[in-house]
Amino acid sequence: MSDATFNEIWDNIIIPMTDLLFERIKGTDTVAQVQICNLPQDKGKVRELYESTKKELKQLYHYNSNSDEERRIDIHKIAACFASVLMEYKVFRYEIDEQVSDEVFLSNARLAFSVSMAIIKDGLLYKYKDDSDKVNWLITHKLYMPQTTEGHDTFILGRVKTLMLNSIFLDKFDILSYSDMLYWVELFNIMILEDKKAVEYIAKSNEETIND
Repeated sequence: MSDATFNEIWDNIIIPMTDLLFERIKGTDTVAQVQICNLPQDKGKVRELYESTKKELKQLYHYNSNSDEERRIDIHKIAACFASVLMEYKVFRYEIDEQVSDEVFLSNARLAFSVSMAIIKDGLLYKYKDDSDKVNWLITHKLYMPQTTEGHDTFILGRVKTLMLNSIFLDKFDILSYSDMLYWVELFNIMILEDKKAVEYIAKSNEETIND
């Protein structure tokens, strides 16, 4: 990733979203004991962590089968790498005890999810750069999220909780599964923006299924 691209994500997504989330926490939990790490000073550390995360992903999964040449990773994996890094880095610092509120407890997971979605949204802005109507809609609206069934958390809250629980109970962030989720959210929004039906996206071949 070029310095310019990283700086754009850092300056225009990570920093503003961190500030907004901190204001939200303080607005809903007036006694919240939470701090933000020194983001301007720690920018280099986050960049280094991102590059090492991306390198590991490429080494494990992203070399061409017929050569040693690595392939570029797509935007979903880039966004997933950022989510992984933010969950590991923990921009919001706090002590976990029985007094901590959900707003504080879920803060890093909410930031990781929001940043990854913002990166996907930037990808859609580029995809539709020549369509002013779609660009204007994307600029002025949040991405659509799927409806969940009654009695369950909203899609966003469910993803945020999953990020937090996986951070606590699992050793590694599952970048591939998270990237897959981002792909489906992106496709969900493309279908809506282009007024297409799900039937138009049925795979041409189901040869890998075994339950026919």
